[in-house]
Amino acid sequence: MEGWIKSYRTILDNPIVCKDADHYAVWGYLLHNAAHTPTDAMFNGKRITLQPGELITGRRKIAEMFRIDESKVRRILKLFESEQQIEQRPTNTSTLISVCNWTIYQGGEQPNEQPVANGCTTIDQRPDNLCPLDEQQPIIERTTTGQQMTTIQECKNEKNIECKNITHTDSTTERKKQKTRATEILSWVAANYPAVQRMAEPLTEQQAEWLAGKYTNEDIRRIVMAMDNKGATKNKSAYSTFVAFAGRDAILRERKEAAAGKQYTYTEVCDLVYTGRYVMDDFGPVVTMPNGKKLFALRKDILPNV
Repeated sequence: MEGWIKSYRTILDNPIVCKDADHYAVWGYLLHNAAHTPTDAMFNGKRITLQPGELITGRRKIAEMFRIDESKVRRILKLFESEQQIEQRPTNTSTLISVCNWTIYQGGEQPNEQPVANGCTTIDQRPDNLCPLDEQQPIIERTTTGQQMTTIQECKNEKNIECKNITHTDSTTERKKQKTRATEILSWVAANYPAVQRMAEPLTEQQAEWLAGKYTNEDIRRIVMAMDNKGATKNKSAYSTFVAFAGRDAILRERKEAAAGKQYTYTEVCDLVYTGRYVMDDFGPVVTMPNGKKLFALRKDILPNV
């Protein structure tokens, strides 16, 4: 495999990727093997077009390369997925993995002067999750400086090119927004919950930037407030404590389950109705198990043909 990728020094501050040498190795494997241009491939018996940041691999292949137990590779990938660093779609033979925010961190110049895809396509954004590249993608050309990418949608004159509707693809724009929001988050925490920033390992700017990319302001306020109310500021790491509280946060868990089309047993439905946030009519049966018991889902998540 030819070409190169960008490697940021701040990766060493990432507590997920740098949890141990195996986590770092698997993350490097994903980055180095991800497509950087639209690439045809076979997945699950169908021909697809891998978008930049996507790759097809398997746990066994990664395990054999780094001599890691296959079950640990599975746990590492699951952690990366739960932290929204990747998305994955496993099958019996292989897994389609998409590295999140690929165009933000790997956008710009690419090996062999290849064009960069405009935007970030995740697995769930594919029609049927397995749709080839749209043939109507805009043409992307490099400017004479070689520093900036422009999408040319309409040109008037071939000799003296005067272009309209030129969209500049700046891979740093989104990062600048996250940095600004990260600074606001740190200022808010210091002003309202100073005990959190007085923890042995307070939130760093990089960690605040990750939180800004994953959670809404409302989510962050609610979770930080819970940390303070529960006396969790006695813990060592503010970031690790935040992640732990986020994993137990009922609103985030409910939102994630709804996005995944969560199915509930009758007992679970009754528990949700008891909270007062739902009524029985909000749920409908979706499948009957071999033992005769039914599973339910929120009606808004049930497809019309179910």
